Amino acid sequence: MNKTLDWLKANVFIVIFAVLILAAFIVLPVLSRGMNNGVERELEARKAIERDLTGLRSTGVALQDPTPWFAPPPQSAALINPRAQEEFERYVAERVAESNRVLEAAEEFNRRGRAPLIDGLYPEPRVGEKDVKIAQMSTALRAAYEALLERIGAGAPPALEDMREDLVRTRSGYIAVTAQKENEADLTPEERAELETILSERRVGLAEDAARRLKLYATIDVINPPGWTIGQIQPSPTELFEWQWDYWAFEDVLLSLGNANANATSVIDAPVKRLISIAMTDGSSASTERRGSGSQNQNLQQGGGPSLSGGGRGMDSPPPGGGAAAPPGQQGQQAPAGQTFDQAGAAEVPRKFDLSLTGRVTNSLYDVRILRVHIVVQTDRIPDVLDAIASQNFMTITALDLWPSDPFAALQEGYLYGPAAVSELVLDIETVWLRSWTAEYMPAELKTALKIPTEAQSGGAGAPAQP
Repeated sequence: MNKTLDWLKANVFIVIFAVLILAAFIVLPVLSRGMNNGVERELEARKAIERDLTGLRSTGVALQDPTPWFAPPPQSAALINPRAQEEFERYVAERVAESNRVLEAAEEFNRRGRAPLIDGLYPEPRVGEKDVKIAQMSTALRAAYEALLERIGAGAPPALEDMREDLVRTRSGYIAVTAQKENEADLTPEERAELETILSERRVGLAEDAARRLKLYATIDVINPPGWTIGQIQPSPTELFEWQWDYWAFEDVLLSLGNANANATSVIDAPVKRLISIAMTDGSSASTERRGSGSQNQNLQQGGGPSLSGGGRGMDSPPPGGGAAAPPGQQGQQAPAGQTFDQAGAAEVPRKFDLSLTGRVTNSLYDVRILRVHIVVQTDRIPDVLDAIASQNFMTITALDLWPSDPFAALQEGYLYGPAAVSELVLDIETVWLRSWTAEYMPAELKTALKIPTEAQSGGAGAPAQP
C-alpha cells in the first residue's frame, strides 16, 4: 500500500492526466451532444429566417393607385420595408396632387373666369331688391348678347326695304336718264336686258357692301333673349338662373363660331356664313323640323326654355302626380349629403347610351345641356367648323344634319355667301357644366330638384364641397 502511495506521489502528473483522459471519454460525448443540439437549433432558426426572407423577396406587390382612371402601375416583386412604404406614400401623394391639378384645370377650362352679369341676383336676391335686380339683369342680358355678337363680327344683311328702295331709284334713273324714256313700257328689248343686268349687279353690290363689313350673319333676334320690366309677373328663381346659364352656353357656341372665322376678312371668305337659329332643346325632337330650304326654313325651337338632357320634361315641369320639379337629366348618380363630387373616385360616372351618343347625363358631378344650332357653312370648311366647336369648352356634337344651301335664294334676302359652295348644318351640341362652380349660383329650388345639398341641409354654405 505504501509503495502504491509512494508511486502515486512520485508520478502525480501521470495520475492526474490518466484521470482526465478517462473522464474525457465519459464527459466529452455528453457535451458534444449538447453542443450539436444547440447548433442544430440555431441552423434551423436561420433556415426559417432565410425562408421568410426568400418568400418576401418573391412576393408580388400590387400598388392600389388612388386615381383609378389612370393606367394602374405594374406589379413588381419587392421587400416591404420602411423605405418602400415611404416611396409608395410619396407616389400616392404625387398622384393625388396630379389629380387635383387636373380637376382645377378642368374647372378653370369650363368656367373661363365667368361670373353672373348682375351681382346680388344669384343664388337669390335680398328681400326688397328682387324687382330692381331682375330689371337690371334683363337690360344687362340683352346688352351682353349684343356685345357678344359684335365681338365675333356678326351683323345683319342690308334691309330688304332699303334694297327695294335703292333698286327702284336705280330703275327710275335708268329709264329717265340713261334710256330717256317716259316709262318702262317704252324700253326696247335691248334696254330691258341691260336694265335687268344693272339691277342684278346693283343687288349683288348692296349685299357685297354689307358682307364685307361682317364676318357672320347673325342678329339679336336669332337669340331672342328674355326680357322683363317692373310690374310684370316675376320669373321664378330657377328661370332667372336659366337666363344666366343660357347666356354662358350660347356664349361658348357663338365664340366657337367666331374662332372658326378668326382668320377671315369678311363673310365672303369666312367658313361660317350665317347663324340661322340657336336654342336649348331636351333632345326629344332631334329628328323633327331639322331640314328646310333658304328663306322658307323656320328657326328651330327658337326662344324655347332650357332643359337638361336625359328625358322629356323641362326643368320646371312638375313630375306626374305633382310635387317638386325633377330635371329630366336626373338619372345619374346622386351625391351624398354635403358632397357634390363622387370623392371616393371608385368608378367613372355611369353612362346611359340609350339616351345619347356619348352616354353622358346629368349626375352628381356635372349637368348636361343640349343646344341645337342651325348654321350656313362653306362646304369644304365643315371639318374646321366642327373642330372649332369641339375645342371651345366641354362640348360634343351628338347629331348632325346636312344639306346643300341655295345661295341664290339667300341673295334675294340680302345674304351673300361668296363664290364657294355652301351647306346648311343643324347640330345638336352637348354641353357639360361642372357643379363645382355652377352650384354656387343655383337657387335653392333648383338645388332641391337636382338633389344638391342646400345650406339648410348641409349646415353650411350652399356652395358645393371641393374635391
